[in-house]
Amino acid sequence: MDFKRLNHILIPATKDQRDRVRKTRIGRALSPLMTLYLGLTAEGRFLSVFWLLTGALALEVGVTQIYLLFSLLTGLLAASWFARRFYPVGSLVVSIDAPAAVTVGEALPITLGLSHAGKDPQAALRVMLPLLPWDGRFLTPDPHLASLESGQPGRIRVLAAFSERGDHHIDPFHVGRSVPLGIAIGPAL
Repeated sequence: MDFKRLNHILIPATKDQRDRVRKTRIGRALSPLMTLYLGLTAEGRFLSVFWLLTGALALEVGVTQIYLLFSLLTGLLAASWFARRFYPVGSLVVSIDAPAAVTVGEALPITLGLSHAGKDPQAALRVMLPLLPWDGRFLTPDPHLASLESGQPGRIRVLAAFSERGDHHIDPFHVGRSVPLGIAIGPAL
């Protein structure tokens, strides 16, 4: 049994099918939730799952004081989410370079070229990796760039690998500035 394939059973296989689902009534209804989810970093997503767990445990306020932890996590997530608007990427330009084909199992190098024409340096740039098809996986854990000075090029290299042959479509990468504490990223390109 192919458990990798079962892991993606609810995700449409092709780009056209995914776009069709996004245009349905359910897809449009889930769009705000996906915006909230995609605005969080990996740490923020972990914290949001912990927030849901503490929220369920905090329902019985007479027996436990875990509702205080739930309130603290709610404030932390909300502050990080609302601080996003103050961390735009400004005049950042992103280009992507990748080979047209690789052999099965071989690392696919994807290079994100960054350039910045603004006067202030861009600090704490993070790349939010897209969801890969069922047979793909990223080999690069947390791609980021500490700082990008004005007029200087920056490069971020991401490695991916696929275990099956065929055409693969990769959804867009998102590059944004990390909000303090690293829970969320600002509006991304």
